[in-house]
Amino acid sequence: MTDKLSDNSNTPDNINRRCMTVAENWRLLQDNINEIKRANGITYDITVCAATKNVPVEIINFAAGLGLKRIGENRVNELLKKYDKLDTEHLTADYIGTLQTNKIGKLIGRVSLIQSLDSYKAAKEIDRISKIRNCVTDVLVEINSGREPNKGGIMPETYPDFMESVLPFDNINIRGIMTVGPFCEKREDIRIFFKETYRIFIDFYQKKIDNIDNPILSMGMSSNYDIAIECGANMIRPGTALFGERTD
Repeated sequence: MTDKLSDNSNTPDNINRRCMTVAENWRLLQDNINEIKRANGITYDITVCAATKNVPVEIINFAAGLGLKRIGENRVNELLKKYDKLDTEHLTADYIGTLQTNKIGKLIGRVSLIQSLDSYKAAKEIDRISKIRNCVTDVLVEINSGREPNKGGIMPETYPDFMESVLPFDNINIRGIMTVGPFCEKREDIRIFFKETYRIFIDFYQKKIDNIDNPILSMGMSSNYDIAIECGANMIRPGTALFGERTD
């Protein structure tokens, strides 16, 4: 299901070859999602936000032609290089990487969703710039479900207080929650972290917000999106499963 992906081989022949691989991977991905939904009695839609780090624009746009509607970039500079060439008629771009306050201005107005809000300082800057640009920016709050000290995200224990602190911002629309989860030697071990994130997601939106439309729980990547869906994710972020393995 995978094919090596490298920015050093963007010849027409290689682009065409990769596109054929992407077409097959997209079909398999959709089949897998539908089977997971059927097996678990899931009736709601599962949104694919494809991680596009180091994926050439030509291949991204080809995937849009297959039916991909959402991509996630985790480098601001890479997003900016690709943005004007993206098929924005059919695609929306999210930011899924570490959120640096000094680069927020480059995201506002370009991305449909910032999935990695994890500090009051960043929230304040998103609100400030959005107000200047007369827009409201959709965000997800990132949860550090593995409680890893060197990773971004709000610790589960501090999540309620953090949400209370950022909800008053008028130019931020909190759409839901995102988590990455820790690396687990046994694939199934990620399930406990996804389940905890789901409990946080359900608890907050039942208690705090009763007027949000289609709240988002974004979790699961190529290696574990099936487990994420089983644990309640309605958005997944596969990259390799669609575009092939990166060489970086």
